Amino acid sequence: MKAKVTTSLAMALALVSTFLLGTMRWNGIAMTLASRTRVPIPYERFIKMFSAEHKAPFSSKMLATSGQYQIYGRDGLQRARTYASTLPRPEHNIKVNQDHNPWPKINVATAVNPLNGRNFLAVSNDVRQFFSHPFYHVTIDGGKTWIDDTIAGPMNPSTSSAYSFTSDPDAAFDLNNHSLISSVSGNTLMDFQANYANFDTQVNLSIGYQQGIYTANTTTAIDYLPCSGPINSPAASSCQGQLDKAHVMVDTVAGSPTRNRIYVYYTYFCTGSHQGNTLGPCKDGDVTIPARSSAILEAHAEGTGLPFSKPVLVSGSLSQAQFSDMVIDQHGVAHIFFEDFSATPTIKLYESTLFKDTWSVISQPVTTFTYLGMNNPRWSFHDIGTVAPGCAIKHSTAYCAFSASQIESGTTYTTPNVYLAAVDTATGTARVQQVNNDNPRNLKDHFFPWAAVNSKGHIYVGWYDNRDDTPGARVAYFVGKSQDGGRSFPRQQAVSDTRFYPCAGFPSCGYFNDYNQLVIGPDDVVHATWTDTRDGMTQQIYTQSVTW
Repeated sequence: MKAKVTTSLAMALALVSTFLLGTMRWNGIAMTLASRTRVPIPYERFIKMFSAEHKAPFSSKMLATSGQYQIYGRDGLQRARTYASTLPRPEHNIKVNQDHNPWPKINVATAVNPLNGRNFLAVSNDVRQFFSHPFYHVTIDGGKTWIDDTIAGPMNPSTSSAYSFTSDPDAAFDLNNHSLISSVSGNTLMDFQANYANFDTQVNLSIGYQQGIYTANTTTAIDYLPCSGPINSPAASSCQGQLDKAHVMVDTVAGSPTRNRIYVYYTYFCTGSHQGNTLGPCKDGDVTIPARSSAILEAHAEGTGLPFSKPVLVSGSLSQAQFSDMVIDQHGVAHIFFEDFSATPTIKLYESTLFKDTWSVISQPVTTFTYLGMNNPRWSFHDIGTVAPGCAIKHSTAYCAFSASQIESGTTYTTPNVYLAAVDTATGTARVQQVNNDNPRNLKDHFFPWAAVNSKGHIYVGWYDNRDDTPGARVAYFVGKSQDGGRSFPRQQAVSDTRFYPCAGFPSCGYFNDYNQLVIGPDDVVHATWTDTRDGMTQQIYTQSVTW
């Protein structure tokens, strides 16, 4: 800040020195200084130039202390201040969670009510109850005030008690002012005295009422995978695998034949069924999954409170499918993007489309990329979630953001960049473009991205970025905007008020996040929400509305 003031003072001296000449050139614009008591150029141009010089929104306080006040005088200052008061004010970060305890809040999912852009929901993993359990936060005034509450704890059918943890939430709204929160619950029970272990997992859906302010005291079980039995006898435990990463999406497309349908989709990790001394495939309803593989499954209901269909296979014959995200096109057709890890560190992004009740995978991948980690010696947190696609759609073009070290056979970088795949959902072909516009050879990290698109087709991507921290230890949450279909992001800037150290608030820097979702409401306001450690000791949730 001192450097900026010094620059402004130097400019002020230059202005004074040329005052007697009557004209000068500032940023290439000729101005006549006819009086020291009024702004000699239109206020709009003055404020734009002042903001560009200071790389910050216009501030009358900054003007009064910068030295330029001496040129423009009290009358000019007041006129500029009056004009600036009519301009949109920049938003400032708002803390979402309302507790004050030091427990981490991570994996932030968000949703905006399609009927009311001021009704916004954020939900995250929260360990304030000494185990992972989602807490949700709702605003009905555009983010000024928030409620802070928790969903009901799902019950394990095999033990008739609550699960040990619930995690990985996702969020949506339907067209009846209901909120929907998906999650995965599981047990981590081992009783050596009784020779019993329980690692059951279950995919759940929690329903919220009155714009999501209240949630039901029971949850809907979408899928249940038993995994329990004697500790020393795996063959007797009926433990085939585990469920993971549940997501929820509602069809809100006008004119869609499946309007208001609720989709829940998730990953099934199959260890294998015990068949003597061999491992057989896993069975989930009518779905068969080979041993030692993973697959994406989906189930849906035609509305809130209605029964869900049996799970169906989304990922086809691909054997190591993980990290999925859904979009619904202008015809109401659902598409799921997911990744196959059969040849890591090379990862392939695929598209699967729902035709009636069958998912069909396009044989050629959308793109192939490599991820080699962040390689930042100051951090050690789990970072593989940064490769997951965070997607949005406009008409029939989907936009999926992810981080990578290399795209196809292009240049390999030591640290990850954010990329955006613009996908023709009819063919699965894509154009992939780097989003962050700093030099990729500067060894800066760009991670946990998510894409969103507004009604005009402007694309926004949010991500963590340490480009402005010389040591590379602290990050800010950035948002970038594209008006040319994702080909370029000329405007990208930090929306967090401050940089922060991501390792604060979690023992041994073991975990920071897997995702932060970026969403846009029906009013085209962008809602950026992220985990933030600005207090230096805890992981909390902050948000900011973006209107540019």
